[in-house]
Amino acid sequence: SLTASYMGFSANLWANLDIDDDYSIPGYDSNLWNETDFTLSYDGAYEKLGYGVGWIYYSVLGSDTQEFYATVSYDMLLAPSFTIYYDTDALAGDWYANFGIGHSFTLTEAMSLDLGLSVSYYSIQGADPSGSGADYSEFHDGVLSASISFPVGEYLTITPEIYWSFPLSGTAGDLIEAASISNDDNFVYGGVSASFSF
Repeated sequence: SLTASYMGFSANLWANLDIDDDYSIPGYDSNLWNETDFTLSYDGAYEKLGYGVGWIYYSVLGSDTQEFYATVSYDMLLAPSFTIYYDTDALAGDWYANFGIGHSFTLTEAMSLDLGLSVSYYSIQGADPSGSGADYSEFHDGVLSASISFPVGEYLTITPEIYWSFPLSGTAGDLIEAASISNDDNFVYGGVSASFSF
C-alpha cells in the first residue's frame, strides 16, 4: 500500500500478492498479483466531527468495479464512526454500511493498544443464499480487532494485528460460507504491518 496526502486530499494504491498454491482462480496462476485498488479521497474535520468522501476503483482478476463512499466520525468516548459504500459499476446498486467503535489504551509514551468492534449491513441485488434470486439485505458481519503499534526510529512503525470476523445472522452466515474458499463463516486472521511515513 502506498499513499500520498496533501491538505486533506489523498491518493492510495493498494495491491495483493497471492502466494497460496492451494487455491487459484480457474484460468489464472496462483502466485500473482490478483487485485490492485486505487483510491482518491478527501478527509476533514469540523471541531469534533470528522468527515470524508472518496472513490475506489477495484481491479480484480475476472471483474473490475468502482464505488463511492462517505464517512463520518465523532471525537468522543469509543470514537464512533459510520461509513457507507455504494457500487456504481459491476455491482451497481449494491451498498454496504459499517458502524464502528474503538478505544486506544496507552501502554507507554510511544506505544498503544488499539481495540475495535464494527458491525455492517449489506444490500446485494439477487444474492439471497437460498438461490431464490431475491435481493439480500441483512445485518452482515461483525469484526473484533486488536493491534499494538511499535515505533522504530522516527519514520517506521511495526504493528502486529489480529481480527475475528463473524456473521450477524444465519442468512449472512450462509452467504459468507458460500463465498468462502474454506466453506467457513467465521475467520480469525491477522499479521504484521510495517508503515514508513515521512
